[in-house]
Amino acid sequence: MSQAVPSVVTIEEIRQAARRIDDLVMRTPIVGVPHTRHDSVLACKAESLQPTGAFKLRGAYSAIDQVMDRAQQHGVVAQSSGNHARAVAWLSRRLGVRAVIVMPEEAPTAKVDAVRALGVDVELVPARDRDVRPLELASEHGYVHVPPYDHPHVIAGQGTIGLEIQEQVPDVERILVPVSGGGLISGISTPVKA
Repeated sequence: MSQAVPSVVTIEEIRQAARRIDDLVMRTPIVGVPHTRHDSVLACKAESLQPTGAFKLRGAYSAIDQVMDRAQQHGVVAQSSGNHARAVAWLSRRLGVRAVIVMPEEAPTAKVDAVRALGVDVELVPARDRDVRPLELASEHGYVHVPPYDHPHVIAGQGTIGLEIQEQVPDVERILVPVSGGGLISGISTPVKA
């Protein structure tokens, strides 16, 4: 998968991702949470109910599924300090794909142990090497690189959340999205804008 040429993910690519991942990814409910400052209720997408506890499963599965033959033949490599690592590890177990996860040395022991418990190889590296080492491993061993956020297939998988929000809350006015690498907000914004 290596470094992708930046491209805009389309609504059709997100719809295709939704069909590809629906066998293992849960369509999470919207949960009403009372707002403390107003007499209103916030509609929250319960992605913590995914089998791995986070939305990262959507993007990881979307990406791996696109290259399943290569992944089964050569294995996958990913970098993460937590949620993406766990998603790729869980998928590798479910799909019968070898996985190597590169994690920073300072990742919490509990997160490293949780990833290892899923049966994958974990390589701990200095934080400065966390994005370089997976590419080296991919080059050395032929692994498919599954990046945590900045790849069109990952973004399309994350974008399935936007499709679900629109179906579950058709009159939604605002969507608040946490931003780190940007894959989640990039994916969600596509169906919302479309």
